Amino acid sequence: MRALLFPGQGSQTVGMVKNLYKQQHVKDLFEAANNILNFDLSDVIFNGPTEKLTLTQYAQPALLTASMAILNCYLAEQQKNIAEICAYVAGHSLGEYSALVAAKALTFEDAIQLVYTRGCAMQDAVPIGKGSMAAIIGLTIEDIESCLPNDGSCVIANDNSNGQVVISGLNESMEFVMEALKIKGAKRCISLAVSAPFHSPFMQKAAEVMKDALSKTIINDPIVPVISNVLAQPITTKEEIEKCLVDQICGRVRWRESILTLESLGVSDFNEVGPGSVLTGLGKRIIKDANHSILELNT
Repeated sequence: MRALLFPGQGSQTVGMVKNLYKQQHVKDLFEAANNILNFDLSDVIFNGPTEKLTLTQYAQPALLTASMAILNCYLAEQQKNIAEICAYVAGHSLGEYSALVAAKALTFEDAIQLVYTRGCAMQDAVPIGKGSMAAIIGLTIEDIESCLPNDGSCVIANDNSNGQVVISGLNESMEFVMEALKIKGAKRCISLAVSAPFHSPFMQKAAEVMKDALSKTIINDPIVPVISNVLAQPITTKEEIEKCLVDQICGRVRWRESILTLESLGVSDFNEVGPGSVLTGLGKRIIKDANHSILELNT
């Protein structure tokens, strides 16, 4: 059994999917994105600069568009629909929107507008320089939780894989926690190049913005089950989708548990649909004896 996995922010690179742009349906996808966003997304993706593409409000629609370009090319090659090629879909953080488009729960046009709104709202929720995120290597999630403050000023944002957890919070608290984690035995504490403490309680303003935006969006029941980031379980109704997308803004990305859930449901083939191979690497650390690979195109 197979699952398709869609990466989140951090996988973007200047020039991604440029080799697919000659295909008309990929051009149509980019044109639709450009028209909705009122700026030239293709120029940002293909020409950068990296500093601009890395900004949350550009990175999020760029990754959604890139993942959908790859998926649409694959479906065209195979002459099949999504339900014929996989049993489940899942996406890491932003990638959950890509998964929902793949599962026909959201249209690409609505998703592009949503992720742009999401990116702007997340960027605006906390003043630049006040919060940060860091990847903690070499400790269990239980070890990390034991070092977190009780006031919520630093929390676990992403449970990515065995021995890789991301924390998020206010800068002063983050520094204190990272020192405690080094004493605890962390191999590395890597500060991430982000401008806000994503997936933390400090994103509440962004969650409110997304609740309003999603309430005005047509959401359909997915044609294949989607593994929710915040539940690490399949969701199959539009009501569940709307709630989980709001909860995801402040909630933990339970990626390790999501992959284990897919394994328990019978999935043995995990294919990453998007630029890079971040999720493939994480998957190999979570389940060593499964098939983790990047979706291959003939193009």
